[in-house]
Amino acid sequence: MLSPGFPRVGDANCDSDLDVLVEFEHGRSLFDLVRLERELVAELGLDVDVMTPGSLHPIIRERVIAEEVLVL
Repeated sequence: MLSPGFPRVGDANCDSDLDVLVEFEHGRSLFDLVRLERELVAELGLDVDVMTPGSLHPIIRERVIAEEVLVL
């Protein structure tokens, strides 16, 4: 889960991680989320945090969704 102190868009540097917000179709589990996170770490070679909208703290949920970049 992200904390309220995570960097804003444009504040990334070479030590930044990648925060990925996903919406799985019905029937997916926490195992699918962990598998995706591990695959992204292996492919990209950097730390990745994968979360769902429901896992975001309510204080930051609106801001995260407002700043999201859709990737298909």
